[in-house]
Amino acid sequence: SWNTPSNWLGGYLPPANLTAPNEILIDPIVNGECVLQLNTAQTISNGAKITVASTKKFRIESNLIIQQ
Repeated sequence: SWNTPSNWLGGYLPPANLTAPNEILIDPIVNGECVLQLNTAQTISNGAKITVASTKKFRIESNLIIQQ
């Protein structure tokens, strides 16, 4: 789950508005799938990135805003 701190390096959840030049790397160990389930939107600002490791899955069940 996206909103479980223990699923993230150092126990830090990604900020709700990811700004450049930051990157979120999706590389889940359990089941090979990350699920975005938030009550608010996750925003990826221009210049920031989400990278999904090969053979892994990223399922979006809430709002993901990608700004260009």
